[in-house]
Amino acid sequence: DTVFGNVALNAWKASSDYMLLSRELIQDSAFNIEQYITSLIAERIGRLTNTAYTVGAGTTTPHGVITAASEGAVTDVTLVVDFDDLLNLKHSVDPAYRNNGKFMFNDSVLKALKKTAIASANQSLWQPGIIGGAPATIDGDEYVVNNDMAAITAQSHSAAYGDFKKFLIRDVTGVEVLRSDQLNMLKNQITYLGFMRTDSALIDTGAVKYLRTLGS
Repeated sequence: DTVFGNVALNAWKASSDYMLLSRELIQDSAFNIEQYITSLIAERIGRLTNTAYTVGAGTTTPHGVITAASEGAVTDVTLVVDFDDLLNLKHSVDPAYRNNGKFMFNDSVLKALKKTAIASANQSLWQPGIIGGAPATIDGDEYVVNNDMAAITAQSHSAAYGDFKKFLIRDVTGVEVLRSDQLNMLKNQITYLGFMRTDSALIDTGAVKYLRTLGS
Protein backbone atom coordinates (compact mmCIF):
# COMPACT_ATOMS: atom_id res chain seq x y z
CA ASP A 1 0.00 0.00 0.00
CA THR A 2 1.06 3.56 -0.65
CA VAL A 3 2.51 5.33 2.37
CA PHE A 4 2.58 9.13 2.24
CA GLY A 5 5.12 11.32 3.97
CA ASN A 6 6.56 14.83 3.85
CA VAL A 7 9.61 15.89 1.86
CA ALA A 8 10.99 19.40 2.37
CA LEU A 9 12.54 21.00 -0.69
CA ASN A 10 14.84 23.74 0.53
CA ALA A 11 16.85 26.33 -1.38
CA TRP A 12 20.58 25.66 -1.19
CA LYS A 13 22.76 28.31 -2.81
CA ALA A 14 25.20 27.33 -5.54
CA SER A 15 27.91 29.81 -6.48
CA SER A 16 30.09 29.95 -9.58
CA ASP A 17 32.85 31.73 -7.62
CA TYR A 18 33.91 35.12 -8.92
CA MET A 19 35.62 35.81 -12.24
CA LEU A 20 37.78 38.89 -12.90
CA LEU A 21 38.11 40.56 -16.30
CA SER A 22 40.15 43.60 -17.17
CA ARG A 23 38.33 46.51 -18.73
CA GLU A 24 40.84 46.46 -21.59
CA LEU A 25 39.90 42.87 -22.47
CA ILE A 26 36.21 43.76 -22.56
CA GLN A 27 36.85 46.90 -24.63
CA ASP A 28 39.28 45.32 -27.10
CA SER A 29 37.62 41.94 -27.62
CA ALA A 30 36.37 41.24 -31.15
CA PHE A 31 33.35 39.35 -29.83
CA ASN A 32 30.91 39.65 -26.94
CA ILE A 33 33.16 38.59 -24.07
CA GLU A 34 30.48 39.24 -21.45
CA GLN A 35 28.12 36.80 -23.16
CA TYR A 36 30.93 34.23 -23.11
CA ILE A 37 31.53 34.82 -19.38
CA THR A 38 27.82 34.32 -18.73
CA SER A 39 27.94 30.94 -20.50
CA LEU A 40 31.00 29.93 -18.45
CA ILE A 41 29.22 30.85 -15.22
CA ALA A 42 26.19 28.79 -16.27
CA GLU A 43 28.45 25.82 -17.06
CA ARG A 44 30.21 26.11 -13.69
CA ILE A 45 26.91 26.12 -11.81
CA GLY A 46 25.58 23.31 -14.01
CA ARG A 47 28.53 21.08 -13.11
CA LEU A 48 28.31 22.02 -9.44
CA THR A 49 24.59 21.33 -9.15
CA ASN A 50 24.82 18.10 -11.17
CA THR A 51 27.26 16.73 -8.59
CA ALA A 52 24.82 17.62 -5.82
CA TYR A 53 21.82 16.20 -7.70
CA THR A 54 23.77 12.94 -8.10
CA VAL A 55 25.58 12.35 -4.79
CA GLY A 56 24.68 15.32 -2.57
CA ALA A 57 24.20 14.56 1.12
CA GLY A 58 21.07 16.69 1.53
CA THR A 59 22.46 18.60 4.52
CA THR A 60 24.22 21.62 3.01
CA THR A 61 23.58 20.61 -0.62
CA PRO A 62 20.64 19.13 -2.54
CA HIS A 63 19.78 15.48 -1.83
CA GLY A 64 21.42 13.37 -4.55
CA VAL A 65 19.47 10.66 -6.36
CA ILE A 66 22.15 8.03 -5.63
CA THR A 67 22.25 9.05 -1.97
CA ALA A 68 18.48 8.58 -1.72
CA ALA A 69 18.19 5.42 -3.84
CA SER A 70 18.36 1.88 -2.48
CA GLU A 71 20.60 -0.99 -3.51
CA GLY A 72 19.18 -3.10 -6.32
CA ALA A 73 22.00 -5.48 -7.22
CA VAL A 74 25.67 -6.29 -6.63
CA THR A 75 28.16 -7.17 -9.34
CA ASP A 76 28.98 -10.87 -9.55
CA VAL A 77 32.68 -10.23 -10.33
CA THR A 78 35.06 -7.98 -8.39
CA LEU A 79 35.67 -4.61 -10.09
CA VAL A 80 33.73 -5.61 -13.22
CA VAL A 81 30.40 -4.25 -14.45
CA ASP A 82 28.85 -6.33 -17.24
CA PHE A 83 25.46 -6.78 -18.88
CA ASP A 84 24.44 -9.52 -16.44
CA ASP A 85 24.83 -6.99 -13.64
CA LEU A 86 22.76 -4.39 -15.47
CA LEU A 87 19.98 -6.89 -16.13
CA ASN A 88 19.96 -7.87 -12.45
CA LEU A 89 19.77 -4.17 -11.56
CA LYS A 90 16.96 -3.53 -14.04
CA HIS A 91 14.85 -6.41 -12.78
CA SER A 92 15.33 -5.36 -9.16
CA VAL A 93 13.09 -2.39 -9.97
CA ASP A 94 9.34 -2.92 -9.94
CA PRO A 95 7.96 -3.41 -13.50
CA ALA A 96 5.64 -0.43 -13.04
CA TYR A 97 8.68 1.87 -12.95
CA ARG A 98 10.40 0.18 -15.88
CA ASN A 99 7.99 1.73 -18.41
CA ASN A 100 9.99 4.97 -18.01
CA GLY A 101 13.22 3.25 -16.97
CA LYS A 102 16.68 4.51 -17.89
CA PHE A 103 20.20 3.52 -16.96
CA MET A 104 22.71 6.06 -15.64
CA PHE A 105 26.45 5.56 -15.22
CA ASN A 106 29.91 7.06 -15.64
CA ASP A 107 31.50 7.29 -19.09
CA SER A 108 34.16 4.77 -18.03
CA VAL A 109 31.40 2.25 -17.31
CA LEU A 110 29.93 2.85 -20.77
CA LYS A 111 33.34 2.25 -22.35
CA ALA A 112 33.70 -1.06 -20.51
CA LEU A 113 30.22 -2.13 -21.61
CA LYS A 114 30.95 -1.27 -25.24
CA LYS A 115 34.14 -3.32 -25.16
CA THR A 116 32.27 -6.25 -23.67
CA ALA A 117 29.54 -6.00 -26.30
CA ILE A 118 31.97 -5.87 -29.21
CA ALA A 119 34.22 -8.64 -27.87
CA SER A 120 31.42 -11.06 -27.02
CA ALA A 121 28.93 -10.25 -29.81
CA ASN A 122 26.57 -9.06 -27.08
CA GLN A 123 25.27 -6.14 -29.11
CA SER A 124 21.77 -7.47 -28.65
CA LEU A 125 22.02 -5.75 -25.25
CA TRP A 126 24.04 -2.66 -26.20
CA GLN A 127 22.69 -1.18 -29.41
CA PRO A 128 24.49 1.84 -30.87
CA GLY A 129 22.33 4.81 -31.79
CA ILE A 130 21.55 5.94 -35.31
CA ILE A 131 22.81 9.39 -36.24
CA GLY A 132 19.79 11.67 -36.44
CA GLY A 133 17.51 8.86 -35.29
CA ALA A 134 16.98 6.59 -32.31
CA PRO A 135 19.39 6.87 -29.35
CA ALA A 136 21.67 4.07 -28.19
CA THR A 137 20.03 1.59 -25.82
CA ILE A 138 20.76 -1.20 -23.36
CA ASP A 139 18.18 -3.98 -23.36
CA GLY A 140 15.82 -1.57 -25.12
CA ASP A 141 16.21 1.24 -22.56
CA GLU A 142 18.00 4.54 -23.04
CA TYR A 143 20.96 5.43 -20.85
CA VAL A 144 22.44 8.66 -19.53
CA VAL A 145 26.16 9.29 -19.10
CA ASN A 146 26.75 11.15 -15.84
CA ASN A 147 30.39 11.54 -14.84
CA ASP A 148 29.39 12.41 -11.28
CA MET A 149 28.49 8.74 -10.92
CA ALA A 150 31.31 6.65 -9.45
CA ALA A 151 33.80 4.88 -11.68
CA ILE A 152 34.31 1.11 -11.28
CA THR A 153 35.98 0.88 -7.88
CA ALA A 154 35.42 -1.34 -4.86
CA GLN A 155 32.05 -0.82 -3.15
CA SER A 156 31.13 2.04 -5.49
CA HIS A 157 27.64 2.77 -6.78
CA SER A 158 28.69 2.48 -10.39
CA ALA A 159 25.29 2.35 -12.15
CA ALA A 160 21.66 3.20 -11.49
CA TYR A 161 18.36 2.32 -13.10
CA GLY A 162 14.79 3.42 -12.72
CA ASP A 163 12.21 6.09 -13.38
CA PHE A 164 14.10 9.33 -12.84
CA LYS A 165 10.89 11.32 -13.21
CA LYS A 166 10.38 10.46 -9.54
CA PHE A 167 13.42 12.63 -8.78
CA LEU A 168 12.30 16.23 -8.37
CA ILE A 169 14.45 19.35 -8.71
CA ARG A 170 13.29 22.67 -7.31
CA ASP A 171 14.89 25.76 -8.85
CA VAL A 172 13.90 28.89 -6.93
CA THR A 173 15.23 31.05 -9.75
CA GLY A 174 17.43 30.59 -12.76
CA VAL A 175 21.12 31.47 -12.72
CA GLU A 176 21.61 35.06 -11.56
CA VAL A 177 24.73 36.77 -12.92
CA LEU A 178 25.97 39.75 -10.91
CA ARG A 179 28.46 42.35 -12.11
CA SER A 180 30.46 44.76 -9.96
CA ASP A 181 32.49 47.64 -11.41
CA GLN A 182 33.60 48.84 -7.96
CA LEU A 183 34.96 45.76 -6.16
CA ASN A 184 38.30 45.75 -8.02
CA MET A 185 38.14 49.27 -9.40
CA LEU A 186 41.73 50.14 -8.44
CA LYS A 187 42.98 47.20 -10.52
CA ASN A 188 40.77 48.26 -13.45
CA GLN A 189 38.95 44.93 -13.26
CA ILE A 190 35.28 43.99 -13.43
CA THR A 191 33.96 41.19 -11.20
CA TYR A 192 31.38 38.63 -12.34
CA LEU A 193 29.62 36.16 -10.07
CA GLY A 194 26.78 33.69 -10.58
CA PHE A 195 24.28 32.31 -8.04
CA MET A 196 21.49 29.77 -8.12
CA ARG A 197 19.16 28.52 -5.37
CA THR A 198 18.02 24.93 -5.77
CA ASP A 199 17.21 21.63 -4.05
CA SER A 200 16.21 18.10 -5.05
CA ALA A 201 14.66 14.93 -3.63
CA LEU A 202 13.72 11.41 -4.70
CA ILE A 203 10.01 11.28 -3.85
CA ASP A 204 9.68 7.50 -4.37
CA THR A 205 12.67 5.47 -3.19
CA GLY A 206 11.39 2.37 -4.98
CA ALA A 207 11.63 4.06 -8.37
CA VAL A 208 15.45 4.19 -8.66
CA LYS A 209 18.02 1.64 -7.52
CA TYR A 210 21.79 1.46 -7.80
CA LEU A 211 24.31 -1.26 -8.62
CA ARG A 212 27.10 -1.79 -6.06
CA THR A 213 30.48 -2.91 -7.35
CA LEU A 214 31.88 -5.92 -5.52
CA GLY A 215 35.31 -5.57 -3.94
CA SER A 216 37.11 -5.12 -0.65
